Amino acid sequence: MSNSLLATGTESIHEWSRSRLQAIFRQLSVLDPTQTKFCFFVDGLDEYNGDYDDLIGTLRSLINPNVKLCISSRPLNVFEQSFWYNPQYKIYMEDLNAKDIQQYVKDNLTTRSDFKALQMDIFEAARISNEILSKSQGVFLWVALVVRSLIDGLRNRDIFSLLFKRLHDFPADLEDYFRNIFDSLDPFYKTLSAHMFKVALASHSPLHLLVYWFLDALEDDSAMALTMSIKALTQQEITSHIEEVKVRINGRCKGLLEVNKHSIGANPAVDFLHRSVTDWLKTAEMEKMLSTWQCGNFNAHLYICKASLAALKSASTTLSDHGSGHIMLCDCFLRSAKGVEDAMNESPIAYIDTFEHTISEHIRSRPNISSPWLSWYSTNLLSVAARLDLKLFVKDRLSQESKRTTSDNGFSKKLKMEMLRGVPEDQPLTGVSPSPEMMEIILPVGPSVVFDQTLQSSLCSCIPVKGLDRNRVISIIEFICKHCIFEASKSGVPVNKQLVKMLDGFLFENQLEEVYNTIRRGNRWHNNPVRRLWRLVDRSES
Repeated sequence: MSNSLLATGTESIHEWSRSRLQAIFRQLSVLDPTQTKFCFFVDGLDEYNGDYDDLIGTLRSLINPNVKLCISSRPLNVFEQSFWYNPQYKIYMEDLNAKDIQQYVKDNLTTRSDFKALQMDIFEAARISNEILSKSQGVFLWVALVVRSLIDGLRNRDIFSLLFKRLHDFPADLEDYFRNIFDSLDPFYKTLSAHMFKVALASHSPLHLLVYWFLDALEDDSAMALTMSIKALTQQEITSHIEEVKVRINGRCKGLLEVNKHSIGANPAVDFLHRSVTDWLKTAEMEKMLSTWQCGNFNAHLYICKASLAALKSASTTLSDHGSGHIMLCDCFLRSAKGVEDAMNESPIAYIDTFEHTISEHIRSRPNISSPWLSWYSTNLLSVAARLDLKLFVKDRLSQESKRTTSDNGFSKKLKMEMLRGVPEDQPLTGVSPSPEMMEIILPVGPSVVFDQTLQSSLCSCIPVKGLDRNRVISIIEFICKHCIFEASKSGVPVNKQLVKMLDGFLFENQLEEVYNTIRRGNRWHNNPVRRLWRLVDRSES
């Protein structure tokens, strides 16, 4: 494939410059209004870090009969004056959910027995309710937090004047509230607090409580995940550890990080109070502060890797009845191993080897917790690693395998088939497709595999249609064309309709031509001379 093609569209959408986005929007705005219509939803104008006038100018340049905009922001003057001069086109959140907020305050505060015991008259009670509604500006999270604070006051036997002062002093801006909490953290724990926040930010999904318990244990013995034996914790030990770590998290994070109320049963998870806390901690100021608090050599992904492995070694049937708790730990471990490779440019190979042994030992010694998913991780580890883009580990494992035997013995073929076949829908990692870089590592190893109709359909089903970079699709198809053999169907068609449909949906005309030329140059199928791909599809086939 030509370098010119690979040079186009290589950037992620998140890396586009402002000028490029503006140019794209301008192109969209001048399209024929009889043929195309667009509606753009733009959230959080007030969170834009650049010049507001530039942002406003870009948005206003889009407005025409075939482009509609729905934009949202806090009521800053600059946006009020630029967009919302016509009340007909303006909606305030507090006007939409005022009744819901009033009902929430009633259900959770004003009908409490300790609130009624204050013997306030009806006007004083209404004053608190109205003040909450007025200050909230329709932000339900703010309402929930201020009600929580007022309930704390009731438990402390605050009189009405103190309750109202508590309400009056509560920060109107959520970020100010988060900052107040952060500033109140015990300085003695600031390193451990920073580690907890960094781990929560780095994790792919909320982590099991036991992972946080082992994060603390790693402070005393950083190698414990490798040296500890595979031994299930007793129910009493699990309960004790969970209660301990709940207290630690509350003491070090003061509610910014808490046990997820939606996590149930034996798999309690830890998450941020709200996604807005995550956004706030990711600001440049807070990232810098957390970095100054943490240990110099601390890497959140490596700590998650170690702690989740330790938790997996200690796992018992109480994690779940069907192995889902173990799968959560497996997924957590492997995704953090990927994070280690990306951040440190080295693979935690010793930990992955220990992980593989731990899974095998669980299956061998305790079949009552084994599940098809757990077995799938054990028998398909290299395939899973390939899908998660653990390039350094896969390279090392392939190198070790080549040293172990002089012949391929079907090893590389099995890996290629697993990678191209995709992940069954009832297995973990469904929809996770291999990267072009991983295909470049694996496909050249050993003999070529036949990329038949079944494999084509499987690969299409595991590549997510939405959000996938066009250049990534081109590269994937390029490596398949270069290292695989296309096998024709009974009617002599080497490429099935599903693959053609996927390509047509992803690529522009010139990119399609480039892919088709690549396939044509490869000429690696058994029947029929190569023709244009869209003519190769047998319309009579299903």
